[in-house]
Amino acid sequence: MGRHAAIRTRGTLGGSLAHADPAAELPVVAAASAAVALVAGPGGRRVVPAADLFTGALQTSLGDDELIEAAEFPAPGRWGFAEFARRHGDFGLVVVAAAEVDGCLRLALGGVAATPVRPVAAEAVLAGGPLSPARIGAAAEAAAGEIEPADDIHATAAYRRQLTRVLVTRALSQAAESRAA
Repeated sequence: MGRHAAIRTRGTLGGSLAHADPAAELPVVAAASAAVALVAGPGGRRVVPAADLFTGALQTSLGDDELIEAAEFPAPGRWGFAEFARRHGDFGLVVVAAAEVDGCLRLALGGVAATPVRPVAAEAVLAGGPLSPARIGAAAEAAAGEIEPADDIHATAAYRRQLTRVLVTRALSQAAESRAA
């Protein structure tokens, strides 16, 4: 993440979350990892779970007079990440994050809807068993079947569905190999 020089030198985590681009990496990671935003404004401070922060493409539940002061990301037990972008530094056509939080493996998909998507049927496939190749494949199929991406100038819906299959497989395979530090 953050491989592009402009992002590394000028971007902020809070800014990326507040921008809420549906294909950006950090909102997808926040959704997968059950992150929370610590929000401040004239009315005081509040904690906003990532699930409640993103309301649409480039839209959040932040008030016009609020900003993200900090964000908290729980340390995942296992994790995986995969994305496909046409050029270095571009937002991904599809972004996938997998994170084990409180013993449950969670997925989030970006670039396939107006907000990060948690594919619940795919997560159900992953519950209660090892990350075997068969279970990973079934979860990838379930995730691709759950989304309804739109055709746009960057990719067709069918292409994004296929990318979802491939990238969920990659992220979950990486998660199967990872362990908490």
